[in-house]
This record gives sequence, structure tokens and C-alpha cells, in this order.
Amino acid sequence: MESFESHFFYPIKDTVIDPDGIGVRENIEFNAKIIFYVKTKQGIIVAIDYKVKACPVAIAVASFLAKTFKNKTIENALSIDENFLNSNLVGIPKERLECEIVLLKLLKKL
Repeated sequence: MESFESHFFYPIKDTVIDPDGIGVRENIEFNAKIIFYVKTKQGIIVAIDYKVKACPVAIAVASFLAKTFKNKTIENALSIDENFLNSNLVGIPKERLECEIVLLKLLKKL
């Protein structure tokens, strides 16, 4: 298991040049915006970069997903769900769980 705090304070991501997929989600009400950049090679996710202007939970979950999805097949990454997140990323405040769901859905739309 990994902690919310470790991914918030020490986020993990790659630098993606010429991405194969870009996902954008914006919430004007909360002044939040999340952008994911994904690079693939032969059906494998080789790099994930992101920009997050949102709450600490969004930053931590983006980092965790970037680490978790890297070097996975696209099909394997798409199979990751909320249960997996809740079992492997601990410490997310209950009132902020919707952030993890939004990020997971955004990455799956790429």
C-alpha cells in the first residue's frame, strides 16, 4: 500500500513529448483543471505526465495513477477501478473520494 501523503509531497510523473493521448477535465465551480498526457508503444503505456490545478487529493491520485499505469498494457490499465485505488492508496479523506473517481474516469477516456 502507498500513502496519499507520499504521493502528494513527492509526486511521480514523466515528461511526455508528442503524447498519443491527452485528457482534460475542468471544474469551473471549484476552479480546478486536470490534464493527462499519455505516451504508448505497442499497446503499452510507457509514460504519463499530468498537470493538476486542484486539491491535494487530485495531485496524489494523479501521481499514484501515473506510477501504477506505467508499463502496463492499455487493457490492464483500463481494468483498474475504485476498489483497487481504495485498497492501494491509503489516507484519502472520505469527503474527497470523488477526486479519485474523476481522475480515474479521465484517464480511462484517453
